[in-house]
Amino acid sequence: MNNPAEFTRYRLALIILALLLLILAVYWNVQYFEFIDFDDGTYITENIQIQSGFKSDAILWAFQDIHTGCWHPLTWLSHMLDYNLFRMNAGGHHWTNVLFHAANTIILFVMLFKMTSALWRSAFVAAMFALHPMHVESVTWVSERKDVLSTFFMFLTIVCYLYYLNKRLLSRYAFMLFCYSLSLLSKPMTVTLPFALILLDYWPLKRFTLTKDDRNKMWRLIYEKTPLFFMSFSSIFITFWAAVKTNNLTPLHVLPMSTRIANIFISYAQYIKKAIIPNDMAIFYPYVNDYSWLSVGLSTTLLTGISVISIRFAKQYPFLLIGWLWFLGVLIPVIGLTQNGAQSIADRYTYVSYIGIFIMGAWGLSELFQRFRFRASILSIPAFFMLSILVVQSWKQVQYWENSETIFRHAIEVTEKNYIAETALATYLIKKGNYDAAAKCLQKALLINPGYENIYSAIGSIMVIQQRYDEALTQFHKALALKANNPDLYFNLGGAYYALKRTDEALNSYRKAISLRPDHIEARKNLGIILSKDGKLDAAIGQFQEVLRIKPNDADILNNLGIALSQKGKYIEAEKYFLSAIHNNPRDPVFHVNMGITLSAQGRLSEADSYFRKALHLDPGNGKARHYLRISADQ
Repeated sequence: MNNPAEFTRYRLALIILALLLLILAVYWNVQYFEFIDFDDGTYITENIQIQSGFKSDAILWAFQDIHTGCWHPLTWLSHMLDYNLFRMNAGGHHWTNVLFHAANTIILFVMLFKMTSALWRSAFVAAMFALHPMHVESVTWVSERKDVLSTFFMFLTIVCYLYYLNKRLLSRYAFMLFCYSLSLLSKPMTVTLPFALILLDYWPLKRFTLTKDDRNKMWRLIYEKTPLFFMSFSSIFITFWAAVKTNNLTPLHVLPMSTRIANIFISYAQYIKKAIIPNDMAIFYPYVNDYSWLSVGLSTTLLTGISVISIRFAKQYPFLLIGWLWFLGVLIPVIGLTQNGAQSIADRYTYVSYIGIFIMGAWGLSELFQRFRFRASILSIPAFFMLSILVVQSWKQVQYWENSETIFRHAIEVTEKNYIAETALATYLIKKGNYDAAAKCLQKALLINPGYENIYSAIGSIMVIQQRYDEALTQFHKALALKANNPDLYFNLGGAYYALKRTDEALNSYRKAISLRPDHIEARKNLGIILSKDGKLDAAIGQFQEVLRIKPNDADILNNLGIALSQKGKYIEAEKYFLSAIHNNPRDPVFHVNMGITLSAQGRLSEADSYFRKALHLDPGNGKARHYLRISADQ
């Protein structure tokens, strides 16, 4: 190839192909993984709105919902699309995350090369981004779709910014704003992007310097990004409002400001350590309240030292300052000053922030060996071994995400006093019927943090299964004393009350659950069933109809509504719902029997008999169907 441009394109294509193959090698097994019983229920498996598809009500819900403490409508829409495509096949949902991660890697590589013309350094940063074990969480956890999705649009925003700088047209600027809006609608963590663009203006775009003469130019560049800043601050306001509205912010009396500040320095130091030595990664890192002054002092010294060096050599090595400020700045929204959640750090928070550290390493090492004659050869060997190690480490880390048991057992193994991992593992074991092992996990969690409400809820669930309803009530009330606005706790409470034949208290519990979460389908189902049995048919019908509004193809509710309408003598309406129930689940003999009874009540005996016979075909031991066939024969 005599044409240099063609040769560069050839190398670009080879590097992109290599990156894609490495990503596939690391993440190939995710197609066989399950959903995780930690947020995946909220986002997919137990979310009726997501499962209802692209209907007007569901789309409206996506733009209104904040029950997770965050406003991210585009993420909801993304999960809706996945559910339409893959239903409950977790592998398809996982593949979507992997594809976004691959796209992000390629865009990052091309974007860096476009800005710096440094092919191999850009490739190294992209490879680190693609293969670093700390990024596994963002890719393999389906609930973290918001990470890969918001980053995708964040990178596109930067690409549009470069495109705009090449030719300053209003249409290009508008498209940049559009991409940024999509990023914020996916996850508000990208609120720091306008500041990041100013960093890129300094290096590698070199649109201003730190000299006094360039101060006016810097202010003009800030002014240039006014719409971006407006969008960023608007997103910050909405996010803070959503967190307050849903009680997701940890109050100062629970977590004092002094503890938060200490954790900020230690968290930054831990992130740096895990960037260099990625080990002991967990889905959840418990917050530590009793930091030693030594650890705080060492962390502060480390951060101060790197900051001083970066500032001192800013003119000579601008990539050090820009990489460092990128790392520090991107983490600011989640560093813990306003604590949202019980985690001290999280792997997913490094997905974009580590790019700054990768840039410092790639350009720093290149400068360090600049005077060496065989610099490329000297650096390529350790780079190859480093990336090979990361591939192995990331592949191993990916395997821990196979299911809830593997990921939570790993978290318990590599962290201390992880009460949330113990409780989550117990919840998974309860679903699998392993109650003794679950109880042991819950006892451990209780010793670590007796103030965590989910422990008591899980203990109560075991007691319900064991028909120890009075003891279950005690546990559910303990949980409610710690978190009174949890609809699932009231739902569990309602079930225990009803098992004890305390109907009025059961009804009140279900109503409370519905008031806290109007789309709580299970609470509406149970409330409707109790009301129907009590003869309050109109109220029961109202609950069943509301469930069908949310989930129109629920065969059990269609059947229940049909029964309630039959009891009111509205046989024609009931017939319609029984037919719908049969259509959605043709192999349930109960639906056929109920349809037959409704037809019998209208004197349509031959039609009724066909449904009774179908019920007997599905269930030869169905006594109800035989009974009605005998009555029909006698007539």
